[in-house]
Amino acid sequence: MGPTCSIVYENEAMEQGTMLRPPRKLTNVFLSLRQLIRSIIQGVIITSGCLSVGYFFMQKSDEQAVRTVIFITLLFSNIFLTLVNRSFYFSVMTTIRYKNYLVPLIMGLTLLLIVSCLYLPVIRDLFQLQAIGLSTLVLCIFVALLSTFWIEVYKWIRRKKFL
Repeated sequence: MGPTCSIVYENEAMEQGTMLRPPRKLTNVFLSLRQLIRSIIQGVIITSGCLSVGYFFMQKSDEQAVRTVIFITLLFSNIFLTLVNRSFYFSVMTTIRYKNYLVPLIMGLTLLLIVSCLYLPVIRDLFQLQAIGLSTLVLCIFVALLSTFWIEVYKWIRRKKFL
């Protein structure tokens, strides 16, 4: 997530209504306790999702399969986290329309990395992964979605509260 934050989010346009808010006090910290707690919760839920899918595969597969599904779930979580964290107020359906050419570029590069790790033998062997089937890939994507898109419910409740 680190490169995404420094590359993509710095290129984001200003959100609607930003200039209507009062300025941040100079004594306020840059990262509030609420933001820190929200980020920690996101990390814990993503970790739980990755470990859950890993545990599921540990029951019926070998070490390489477990490593693969955890890694792929984590990479897809990173993609989805990029989308949901573009705004902590507006939904993904709103922020997807923001013009930031780096978002599709970074997401495309991450997808290319996933495909390379799964289906190019040299890279797959380097990371000690294995090719997975479509149903397993869909499961990884689904777990990543569940692990990240819960924040959309939080944002929806927050928007309803302020309307």
